[in-house]
Amino acid sequence: MRYLITGATGFVGTALCRHLITVRRDIIALGRQKEFRLGALDGVTYVRANTMMPGDWQQHVETADVIVNLAGESILQRWSDYKRSRMWKSRVYTTRNLLTHMRAGQTLVNISATGYYGDCGATVLDESAPCGNGFLSDLCRAWEADAQKAEEKGARVVIARLGVVLGAGGALEKMLPVFRLGMGGRLGSGHQWMPWIHMDDVTRALVTMAESSEIRGIFNLVAPNPVTNRKFTETLGNVLNRPTLAPVPQMVLNIIFGEASRVMLDSQRAQPRGLLESGYVFQYADLHSALTSLIDAA
Repeated sequence: MRYLITGATGFVGTALCRHLITVRRDIIALGRQKEFRLGALDGVTYVRANTMMPGDWQQHVETADVIVNLAGESILQRWSDYKRSRMWKSRVYTTRNLLTHMRAGQTLVNISATGYYGDCGATVLDESAPCGNGFLSDLCRAWEADAQKAEEKGARVVIARLGVVLGAGGALEKMLPVFRLGMGGRLGSGHQWMPWIHMDDVTRALVTMAESSEIRGIFNLVAPNPVTNRKFTETLGNVLNRPTLAPVPQMVLNIIFGEASRVMLDSQRAQPRGLLESGYVFQYADLHSALTSLIDAA
C-alpha cells in the first residue's frame, strides 16, 4: 500500500512516516522544510512540495492508495492578516490541489482540529456537535468542506479532528524545561478542557482510519479522558515531582499571542465517540500514563 503524506516534515507527519515504515508501507513524503528530519529511510520518496509542478502533483496523487493531508501553517503564532492568509491557503489550497488529481477508490484522511467547536465550556462534544465561531472554527469548517468533496471523485473520506498532541516535540517539549524548574502553572483560569492525545495513538489511529474500509466520516482524534488545563498542569507536575504554582494569567497570553491565545484558553471537552464505536483501543487512555511514557523516554 502506498501513502502520500502532505506536511510530512511536521510534528505529526514525521511521527506518522516513522510508524508507516515500521509496518512496511511505501511513502511519498511531501514537505516544505529545507531539511527532512526523517533521514534516508527505505521505502520513503522525499518531495519538496514548494518545488512541485502541476504534473508532479498529478503523478504523486494518482499513484497513491491513501492520502493523509497534514499540511498547514502553524496555528500557534500571532494572527496578523498575513499569517491568517498563510494558515488558510496552506490548508484549503493544498486540499484543492489534491482533489484535482484524485480518483475513485482512493482514501483521503484529512486532518482538522477540535478548534472546530470553538469555546464550549464543560459541554461534552462528540462529532455531532455544531461548529463554533471565530477564525479557527471558520478555517476548520472550510477545510473539512473541501476535503469532503473527494467523495464526489469516488474516494473514501475520513476527517480527523485532532486535539493537543503529546509527543517527543510539539507543545510538551516547550513546556518541560519550565516545569522541570518548578515554574510551571495553569493557563488562565485553568478551567478550560483540553482534548489531548498521545502521539502513538495518533499514528495508530490514522493508519486504522486509512486502512479500514468501513471507516468514513468525521472523528474526534482525542483520548477518551480529556482533562482541564488545571488537571493537566497538576498531573505533569506530579510526574516530574515538581510544584506547579506559577500560573500564566490570561492577560499575559493575550499580550504574547493576541487572538491566537484562544487556542490555549478555549474549552473543548471532546470525546472520541466515533473511534470507540469503531472498536479502536487506545494505548494511552489516561493522562498520567501518557505523560509518564513520554518523560521516561526523553
